[in-house]
Amino acid sequence: MRAISLFIILSALALFSCGGGGSTPEADSGSIAGTIAIGGPLSSMTELTVGVFSPGGTTAIQEYEAGNSTSVATGSRTERQLTFSFTELDFGSYEIAVYSGAGTDRFFYYRSEQQTLTAGSPNITGFSETMSYSGPEPWGTISGVIDLADGTWPADKYVYLGFKNGDNPRLQYPVTEGYAYDGYVEHVVADSQIIFNIAFLVYGEWTVGFYGYDYTTHQVTVYGERDVAVLIHGGNPNATNVNFPAAFTGDPGTDPVLGTIAGTITFNGELPSGPFISIGANTIPPQQGAPIATYDVTPEMVGTDMTLDFTLTDVPHGTYGVAIFTYDFSTHTVTYFGEYPDSITLSETTPDVTGIDFNADVTLIQ
Repeated sequence: MRAISLFIILSALALFSCGGGGSTPEADSGSIAGTIAIGGPLSSMTELTVGVFSPGGTTAIQEYEAGNSTSVATGSRTERQLTFSFTELDFGSYEIAVYSGAGTDRFFYYRSEQQTLTAGSPNITGFSETMSYSGPEPWGTISGVIDLADGTWPADKYVYLGFKNGDNPRLQYPVTEGYAYDGYVEHVVADSQIIFNIAFLVYGEWTVGFYGYDYTTHQVTVYGERDVAVLIHGGNPNATNVNFPAAFTGDPGTDPVLGTIAGTITFNGELPSGPFISIGANTIPPQQGAPIATYDVTPEMVGTDMTLDFTLTDVPHGTYGVAIFTYDFSTHTVTYFGEYPDSITLSETTPDVTGIDFNADVTLIQ
C-alpha cells in the first residue's frame, strides 16, 4: 500500500512539473486606447491617420485611417475627435501619431511622448491629447476683424478663413453668416464685420485671408488678405488686432491705415497672479467674440504707484469703448473691473487717441 501511494504522489509531481496541471502562460503583449481631440481650424479635405510607432520610427506598426485599418487596429472619427485602439502590442515603448499622406509625403500633425507597456502595466486606457491641422505644438492664437465691403454672401461658393505660409492658402475654417463657436474657433458676422479668434496655430509666420472655394471647379477666390504676415512665437504666442478688409467682389487691395488708443489705468490694489487679464477696445454696442484690439496685462507690469500705461495698436477707424477685464478660458466668462466712461472715435483725421485714463477696482476679481 505504501509503495502504491508513493507511486501516485511521484506521478502527480511529474505531471505538475510538465505543465499538465493547467497553468496559464504569462501574457507578453498589451494595448493602447484613447482619443485625440482636433483643436483649432478644421480641414475637411484632409484624411487623417492614427498610427502606433516604435520610438522615432517612420513605419507604423498598426494604423487606422477613415475606416481602413492594419492588423487589429480599430477607430472612429468625428469632426473634432479621433478614437483609436491598438491591441496585441508586444511589451515595450511606443509613440502615438496623427498624420496624413504616406511614405515620403507623410506629414505628422501630432506625435506623443513614449508610452510603455510592461507585464505590470500591459494596457494603457484613457489616452487623451490634442492635435491641430496647422502642425505640431507649440501653438498660439490669432484674432482680429475682417471688414466686409459687400455683405452679399455668394450662393455658388463655400466661404473660408484661411492661412498660408507659402503660395497656397489652407482653407481651414468654414465661415457662415451669424455666430459660430465650437470650443476652438469662434467667429461672428455682424454689421458687415467678421470677428474671429482662432486657437491651436503652430508657431510661425502666417498670412491670414478670407476666401471662396468652388467645389465644382476647385477654384479659390481671394476676397481679402492681410498685407502684413502675422508672426506668432514664444515671446508673442497670441496675435491680436489682425484686421484687414475684404469684399465678395474681390480683394479690395491695400489695407486701411489703422490707429492707436493710449492711456493710463490706476489700480486700487495689487493684481492677482492667477487670472488672464487684458485691456480691450470693443465696438459700441459690444460685439460677440474677441475685442477689436487687446493689450495683455500681468501684475509685474504695474508700477509701484499702482498705475499702468497702455497702447492699443492696429485699431480700425470706428467708435469704441475701452475696459480692462479678466477672462476664464474654462467657462468663457468675462469680468470687467474698470472702464473708460466715454466712447472713443478713431477716424482719418484722428487716427491716434491719447489720454484714455481711468481707474480699476481690483476687489471685483479677487
